[in-house]
Amino acid sequence: MTTQAAAAGLKHSVTRFSDGNKTRTVIKCQLADDCRNGHEHFSLTADIDEKDNRGRWCESGGGCCHEHILKIAPEFAPFAPLHLSDQDGVPMHAFANAWYWFQGAFPEAADHSKSLGACHGGTGSGAKSPADCRRIFCEHLRITDTEAGQIAALAPRTETELQIILEDMGLPARWKADAEAAITQLEQWTGRKFVSGAYRKSWEPVKPELRELAAQRRASGYYSPEQVAARDAAAAERRKSKRLAEIRENFEKKSDNARRELAVDLYVAERFGHLNCIYYTHTNTLSFNWTTTEKLVTREEFSAFVAAADLSKLPQDIKFEFKDKPKY
Repeated sequence: MTTQAAAAGLKHSVTRFSDGNKTRTVIKCQLADDCRNGHEHFSLTADIDEKDNRGRWCESGGGCCHEHILKIAPEFAPFAPLHLSDQDGVPMHAFANAWYWFQGAFPEAADHSKSLGACHGGTGSGAKSPADCRRIFCEHLRITDTEAGQIAALAPRTETELQIILEDMGLPARWKADAEAAITQLEQWTGRKFVSGAYRKSWEPVKPELRELAAQRRASGYYSPEQVAARDAAAAERRKSKRLAEIRENFEKKSDNARRELAVDLYVAERFGHLNCIYYTHTNTLSFNWTTTEKLVTREEFSAFVAAADLSKLPQDIKFEFKDKPKY
């Protein structure tokens, strides 16, 4: 089909009937920036209706039900692996998600340096087996299981190292080729020429200085069990020291508040027995007439108190507050 016009997004849909015309599926395949997040995404979804006993179409399912779609429309096969990849074929959160599933597939590579331990596809309430993590890792990156084994053999220990390996394998170029082939197909189906309006990139190459750092760390034995254990021990000591300092600081703060509150309470009780007032440590304010459940202090009584106050026996820079109408 000859292309007719340029378009920032390409959308193609077909309707297929199956199960003896009892099931109607509207298949929607597109490359567009419907989310307006700065780059286009491939999407392959469907709306599925089934005919009831009265011959009426009723909604029965939908979404990225790729198994159902490809069963009735195998020509969409190239688009299923590209679902949610951007206009360059880069998978969504390509390297972050890859590292997440890689650690689940190969737990020995997991990052245990976090205070709560490793966090990956094999941990948490939705933890998956290493085999499932490995399968998802391959599907996410659109690689073979053999290639996953080759990546594991290189023993990446960080997300950056994994990204370096994937870049050196030429994956971004492969992803780009997948996207270009799919775009060509969409252009043929729609009769329009795709022109990307993307102003954001899903993938940025690892910077040379980070590549150099990764190489230096490997050469220096940075990831050796001994050095890893030493760093973990040092990190644990730093966390402990920080926590101890926080505890002491919190104690001193509470102690200071208690001392100031004691000084105010003793001063008021010794001179007046009891007054409708409350001391707020966080603002260093003695507030009069804070509640309606006690006798109100008059303006004259308040003024007399402030005038005669012995500030040497009260917290430094204390403030006095009078309320005509109590809040409580």
